[in-house]
Amino acid sequence: MINLAYVALGLSFFLSGFLPSSAFWWFAGFVMLSGLAMPFFNSPITAIIQRQVEPGMLGRVFSLFDTLSLLPGPFGLMATGFIADAVGIAPAFAAGGALIILVGLISFCIPPLMRLDKQNKK
Repeated sequence: MINLAYVALGLSFFLSGFLPSSAFWWFAGFVMLSGLAMPFFNSPITAIIQRQVEPGMLGRVFSLFDTLSLLPGPFGLMATGFIADAVGIAPAFAAGGALIILVGLISFCIPPLMRLDKQNKK
């Protein structure tokens, strides 16, 4: 489910990169698709962490997980601004979406990731 949500998120960004500037409602639909994909990404990750980590360590693990998840955001936004200035916003959306799709598809090919929710709690 996590990988499929990641592919859906990337697909919404990728397709947004090919929209003409007059297609606002299509863009709004793709943004809605990406928003709908996020709970299917975040919820299973949260459940896996809660199942795999000792209860006394959950606060620290979630703190570290959230920090590592959110830290790249400002740097990504800065880099995207420069990339959009260089190639345009539409190609930046398409390229970013393609990379997200690629990561989602590659994740299906990594056996430990595919078995992560099936492993016993340690």
